[in-house]
Amino acid sequence: MGMFFTLFLKLCKEKHLKPDSELLERLPRNDTLLLDLSHMSICADMCGILGKALSFDETINELRFSDCMICPEGMQAILHGLASNTSVRKLNLKGNQIRGNTVESLGYMLRNNNCLTSICLEWNDLGILETPFIVFCDGLQANCNLRRLDIRNNQVTHHGAKQLAEALSSNKTLQVIDLKWNKVGLTGGRALLDLLRVNKTLLKIDLAGNDIPCDIVCSIVPATEDQPCSCFSYDDANVHLQQNVFYLCRCRHHHCTNFKSSPPSSPLPPSTSDMYSPTRPVLLALLE
Repeated sequence: MGMFFTLFLKLCKEKHLKPDSELLERLPRNDTLLLDLSHMSICADMCGILGKALSFDETINELRFSDCMICPEGMQAILHGLASNTSVRKLNLKGNQIRGNTVESLGYMLRNNNCLTSICLEWNDLGILETPFIVFCDGLQANCNLRRLDIRNNQVTHHGAKQLAEALSSNKTLQVIDLKWNKVGLTGGRALLDLLRVNKTLLKIDLAGNDIPCDIVCSIVPATEDQPCSCFSYDDANVHLQQNVFYLCRCRHHHCTNFKSSPPSSPLPPSTSDMYSPTRPVLLALLE
């Protein structure tokens, strides 16, 4: 049997707990790379065992707990285990009502974990309270390995966006942030644009559905025009404009190889048509 499965059974025996039969069926019997427990109902005790097992496991590199609605105590146990895990690279915690103290546990995990490269936190409540979100941002600031962060639909306000921008001003590894469908607004959008002047690592920020005014578009060129572009393409700017998309993509390592210099068949408003100029070294800011 696999390392994780064996360790899980051993820990259950030590705690005098009978493992849930459905959970046992989902656990890998060999040293597989994926542990997918999505859509399962997992009690706090079992989460404690899973967290302890994850703290010792060296085999699983992708972990999915999406849409499990895990209780705060259980999620904190899992995050505590992941803080010392050395194998998981991709983590999906979508749809678990993560808020309050659990957000602080996320920050602790990010501060101490040295192997995660991608984390999905979509459909949680990270930004609903300011103080826990600050702790989360502090963890991001200290993290030296994370490349992708998905915090869509997380109640992140303009205050949260400012905290995020401040934290990431010194982060040298994060490349992609998905912030769609939050509450970033005008001041939060400006803070993130200011971030781009000092952070040369970020390649993409997606801020669709954040009520960011068009005047922020004017700030994008000064913030990024000194950075070379390696890719810039999109199919229908009009569609993106209607959907209030703010999409920024910056790549700095080679010249543009995927640049669409011709505008789409349907005409663009005068204010956006010059975005198609191949002389522009920046990329894209499309807002309603």
